[in-house]
Amino acid sequence: MKSVLVSLCCGVLGFALAGPSMAQESGLSGGLTRAEVKAELADYRAVGYEFSEAGYPELAVEAAHKVAALRAARAAAAAGQPQPVIVSNR
Repeated sequence: MKSVLVSLCCGVLGFALAGPSMAQESGLSGGLTRAEVKAELADYRAVGYEFSEAGYPELAVEAAHKVAALRAARAAAAAGQPQPVIVSNR
């Protein structure tokens, strides 16, 4: 189960594309910190995604979109802008 979590967290969740740029911006060269992984997992739980092999990769991709919307809403709130509406097709 741990290997599934690690592969989901690092693979599908956008770190394949965002990881290198995030590491360069923050000056990290060794990957994610424990706090970053915990925050990532918390975001996926916040949108209702449970890590498992059932429904993978479709549900993981859908959850990644929801997490991106969640983060956009947080960024907008932090910037004092109106928050976007998160629409679920479930």
